[in-house]
Amino acid sequence: YKRQDVREIKWYESVFGEDPSLMLKRPFCAVPDREGNIYVSDVELKGVFKFDFKQRSFRLFYASPRPLSMDIMPSKNILFVTDGFSKQVVGISLLDGRPVMQLPGDFSVPGAVRVDEKHGRIYVGDSRTDILYVYDLEGKLLFKFGGSGIENGQFMTIASIDVDSQGRIYVADTFNYRIQVFDREGNYLKSLGYGIGKHIGGFARLKGVAIDSEDHVYALDMDHSNVQIFDFDNNMYLFFSGPGTKEGDLWLPTCIYIDRTTDYIYIGDNFNRRVSIFQYLK
Repeated sequence: YKRQDVREIKWYESVFGEDPSLMLKRPFCAVPDREGNIYVSDVELKGVFKFDFKQRSFRLFYASPRPLSMDIMPSKNILFVTDGFSKQVVGISLLDGRPVMQLPGDFSVPGAVRVDEKHGRIYVGDSRTDILYVYDLEGKLLFKFGGSGIENGQFMTIASIDVDSQGRIYVADTFNYRIQVFDREGNYLKSLGYGIGKHIGGFARLKGVAIDSEDHVYALDMDHSNVQIFDFDNNMYLFFSGPGTKEGDLWLPTCIYIDRTTDYIYIGDNFNRRVSIFQYLK
């Protein structure tokens, strides 16, 4: 167990900057690449930072006014970053940190992005207009769906997007207190979760959704500061973590991301100023 060596993770680990002057301030989202590096968007430090565990370094990788959600397209070594201030979704080369792609769209607050290379799609959710944009892997807009409202297929703040092994789309619908599930054409299938509240399976401020290698559905709640796990049939299996500052606790977390090759679970632990990493043990 080493605090700054993610390769020795067991079930939980924390990631910090080694230099106190460069420690994370308001980490929003964290994603890993195939080399084991971790990229963290920080809304207070206004940039994406790279943790390189081989070099044991922590540095600014890409400056951005308000970086939010991120995802990686491994085949092209591109990191997609949504920015809530510049209203853009930009693809950044992992090789040199330069912009190489920009997704078209009349965005207001692009707050969620997800790459699904298996099924040839990129998804972007606008947290203000509640429109979900669907692109091919070249960045061509295919179609969009959604809109603000409380009906099935409508959203009240899109916070997060993920896709399961069959290509079904999962959307964290924050203020409708549910996870909505769609097919690849954007047709509504069902909703997950047990409504608003502090009860088991309920949501208070749903901030993230993520899928593991066995298609379990993880729901991150900011107010509960925990993660609840469901299956496709809306059975809730368990929850983990809770509010606090100890190792394994969360404090107003903002984003969850699962690397399905390792089943490592990366959580932007916002007010603890860290990235908390858990692992699903099959």
